[in-house]
Amino acid sequence: MGCSKPRCCFVADRIGCVGDGDARKGLLGCDMCLMLVGLILSIIAVLGMSSDETTVKRVPWSRVEVKFSAKQLSFKLDVDLNLWGVVISPSKNQYCEYYRCVPVDSNGRCPWDSTLVAIDMCKGMSWDDLDDNQPRLRQSLNSTQELFYNDCKKASKGVSATAITSVITSFAAVISRCTCNNRFDFARDRGKKLVLLISTIMPVLTNIEAISQYGAQCQKNVRGFYNDEVELDSSVELGPGYICIIISFVLNFIAFIVQCIVKGNTEEPGPKLDSISKA
Repeated sequence: MGCSKPRCCFVADRIGCVGDGDARKGLLGCDMCLMLVGLILSIIAVLGMSSDETTVKRVPWSRVEVKFSAKQLSFKLDVDLNLWGVVISPSKNQYCEYYRCVPVDSNGRCPWDSTLVAIDMCKGMSWDDLDDNQPRLRQSLNSTQELFYNDCKKASKGVSATAITSVITSFAAVISRCTCNNRFDFARDRGKKLVLLISTIMPVLTNIEAISQYGAQCQKNVRGFYNDEVELDSSVELGPGYICIIISFVLNFIAFIVQCIVKGNTEEPGPKLDSISKA
């Protein structure tokens, strides 16, 4: 049983240069692989909404490495940002748990009667909680300007819907290619192409602005804050979450091109056997 299509769905069938044959099947197989990989990347990107600190450090949307140097002492911190918030940890995400004794003697050693205290060096905070602590952070950094957190918060909130939409549309596109809009059989490929073209390119067109705003409002301001405002030696780079959503959109665009190349069946279907026998 096929899916009924309105007449407007047959408009795109004439577009393309590859008809029936092995080349058609190869291109459609490539299209399916592109959408499956895009779905996996979208799922990885949406992990950027997780509040789990380990997940934030492994799949950040932005990552900053900050270097402190004072006399002979040097220390590095990783600032991982995702759509949920920020996690600050020692460089390379090591030594999160630090132990010290209280009190210490004049030589910096632990007396026999001191208490050993465990300190978690990897701290995470959501954008909302970080917003509440901005005045204290600004004062500790001797900054008189607004921190970058507000811009990153707005950009992260805006792109969160994009990440969710990307997963839903990618999943729907894969299911559609396997069921109603399966184009591998040229004889049955009527009125399916337009639906796939729209469902493939529409997520890219509607969400590219939110993705670009994240790069502009968050990435740029983070870099400017650490390099200019607090004057720390730092490096800012895109995280796996942001890269995955960008690649998934690129794959969608390539799949759109592949669908354009593969032509639909424009021949009118012949009369059914039932109608011939009745006549």
